Amino acid sequence: MKELVRHLLKNNKDEILNKSLLNCHIKGLHSIMLLDSPGKIIRMYITDVNHELYEKDALAFHPHHCDLTLHCIYNVFANHVVNFSNDHLLNPMNRYLYKSAIIVGGKGGFKFDGVDYFTKPKKTYVTQGSSIYLDADTIHNVTVPERNISAWIVFEGKENPLYESKAYSNKRIDKPETMDGLYIRPDYYKIVELLSSIGYM
Repeated sequence: MKELVRHLLKNNKDEILNKSLLNCHIKGLHSIMLLDSPGKIIRMYITDVNHELYEKDALAFHPHHCDLTLHCIYNVFANHVVNFSNDHLLNPMNRYLYKSAIIVGGKGGFKFDGVDYFTKPKKTYVTQGSSIYLDADTIHNVTVPERNISAWIVFEGKENPLYESKAYSNKRIDKPETMDGLYIRPDYYKIVELLSSIGYM
């Protein structure tokens, strides 16, 4: 895997820089776009030591537009899955609709859309060298131990034609400041720094 990442960075440097993001979804979580091919996209996610991904509700629960495989390449992360429930006493969460920056102009953001009810989250640890497969409609989030650097590769697959851009959280993620400091373009040296932190350079 290291050789593949190095090869892609050497040969697709400009595309990787243009489509990678620092503080992706949450501060301290960084997305490196390794290969951008519809139905075959490959991303790497890396946390830094100051990440905010250690609380189970730091990242909103969400489905995806396609099926995914998450393959841990450094340290460990936890995957948390919830399912819809008819029991209104179980686990209520606010439902939000996401509008991307491309659609609304500027930063993008979330709009409150009601309340849904869920089962208790089921947690699975994904350790270095292991993987987990998620259908597109699986509602999940991930956490990483506090002050830990972790990394995983995401392989994107079959598109979900019924996908809706929704997120579920009991945090007020519809506040404008929610997006402050997020989705920043890295330079080449930052990409090298992140890859070096997991021994990939």
